[in-house]
Amino acid sequence: MVEAEHLTEARALYRRVLARYSSRDWAYYVAQAKEALVSLSDSAPAVVALRPDRALSR
Repeated sequence: MVEAEHLTEARALYRRVLARYSSRDWAYYVAQAKEALVSLSDSAPAVVALRPDRALSR
């Protein structure tokens, strides 16, 4: 998902892994999810707002 730039979905998936698989048996995957989540938090998604130019619509 990260490679396809679906960052919101990737964050949700990593958080789900952390919430559901916290037992010692899944320690490797939990550590990977934590690491990935931290790296994603450094790259916040940009928010773009469209504001029409009133002069162009006349």
